[in-house]
Amino acid sequence: AGQRQGRREHAEHRLEKNVTWKVGIDNMRRLPRFRRILIAAAFLTVSLFGYAQDQAPNVTPADAPDVITPGDEVKELKKQIKALTERLDKLERQQQEASPSPQPSTETVKPPPSASPPVEKKHHPLLESIIKEKKMKPPELENIYDEGFWFIGPDDKVRFGAIGQIDGRFFLGGSPGDDTFQVRRARLYATGMLEEKWGYMIMPRWDRGNAGLHLAWVESQHLPWFRLRVGQFKEPYSLEGVNSDLYLDFNERSIWVSNLVQLEDIGAMAYGKLLDEHIEYGAGVFNGRGRDRDDTNDEKEAVAQLTLVPFRTCSIEELRNFYISFSGAVSKLENDLGGSSFTTAAQTRFLTFAGGVVPQGDKERTSAEIEWFVGPASVRGGVHHAKLNDLRLGTLKTDANMDGWVISTSYLLTGENKPRNKPVIPAANFDPGKDGWGAFELAGRYEAFSADEELLSQGFITGTPRVDSFTFGLNWYFNRHMRFMLDFQNSSFRDPVTLNGESIIDESTLTGRMQFEF
Repeated sequence: AGQRQGRREHAEHRLEKNVTWKVGIDNMRRLPRFRRILIAAAFLTVSLFGYAQDQAPNVTPADAPDVITPGDEVKELKKQIKALTERLDKLERQQQEASPSPQPSTETVKPPPSASPPVEKKHHPLLESIIKEKKMKPPELENIYDEGFWFIGPDDKVRFGAIGQIDGRFFLGGSPGDDTFQVRRARLYATGMLEEKWGYMIMPRWDRGNAGLHLAWVESQHLPWFRLRVGQFKEPYSLEGVNSDLYLDFNERSIWVSNLVQLEDIGAMAYGKLLDEHIEYGAGVFNGRGRDRDDTNDEKEAVAQLTLVPFRTCSIEELRNFYISFSGAVSKLENDLGGSSFTTAAQTRFLTFAGGVVPQGDKERTSAEIEWFVGPASVRGGVHHAKLNDLRLGTLKTDANMDGWVISTSYLLTGENKPRNKPVIPAANFDPGKDGWGAFELAGRYEAFSADEELLSQGFITGTPRVDSFTFGLNWYFNRHMRFMLDFQNSSFRDPVTLNGESIIDESTLTGRMQFEF
């Protein structure tokens, strides 16, 4: 009996090191119960790598990379744990009925001194149901790596990660623009959960060499249909605006959104999903002055977004991922506009307000957009309008209307499904030694921006009130963490604009980007 005990402990130690989830169910039937339990634990440990990804929230207004949200995914994983345990118990009973019971031995042999002691195996808190069944002591803290570094305790979770985007921009066709390399985005972040229902994120940034605070918020996640977030985060305005910088089809957003949607601001917001996720909404109040800036008066910016998913449960699968969204915002124009500019994706100034232009009224914005995902393809489009009320220049007074529209499409040549605001996962990661080349995607976009002609004729602006632009893009996904982007963009100006002392009527650029996230 002692010899068998020593051999059993030695075998258990070896199994913990070498067994993998590829062991088939037929082999499991021939193993003793304790070995099958270890195999199940190894299988569940591998499954936890999927858990880290699943815990990122579903796309909701103002989400930016992804805080853990306990919910249906955790419940489903626990169901799988319970089902697997029941299946193993059933197989053991079948084996006991089919095999005679082993006869006890009369030998008493000491275990070999060289036998290694069994290694205590720590389990993830999600295995709590199995831990309780086996009367094991649950771990107080576990750390793992997947999609960032995680520290997971019984009630709290924290994930540390980073993102980086390194660009190279080159002007074509003899343009006077300066070719350059730049660190477009460099950010670190910590995000997680407190007491299972309180989410948070802190993210400093070093974008284009400028340091600052990008995100800092905390939110209640007690109710999936009503979540409350406070701090600095993305305003719930525009599908293109709230989508993460990491998952855009092109290096930069469209001209209208880039210049008239300030994205992050300081304030409070309620958001959630209703009617079996057929409706997504977000509404909040903000300072209206952008990141890291306190308000200078009592006026606040009001922002709201309503997104409909009308065919989410439709029997026609191709229609289920169709989204239509409406956004609106109104705020007080607080700062003088003199000298401020609108730019293209290449940072070329095409519209500049004249010195002395003072706003006296509100800024109003409205947008209507669609997103449609079908297998490897996507289609997006939007129409936007902004009105700057009561601009003054000396004795002159006017309202400024600014409109934009955009349509874009993308297609994954390698056949993967195109996700919504999530990373593309290649069918085969880039590894030439194993004939893996990642995923390839083509994308195209056409857009237009226009402002009132009177702004130019009355001297409120210099440059041009009209820009038309098209972009062709190639995206190469090496794996879920890394991709290379290459965009060709051409912008045509209705009136000449000045770039580095020279007058130009259009510009063409080639921009490459290496992006990583973990």
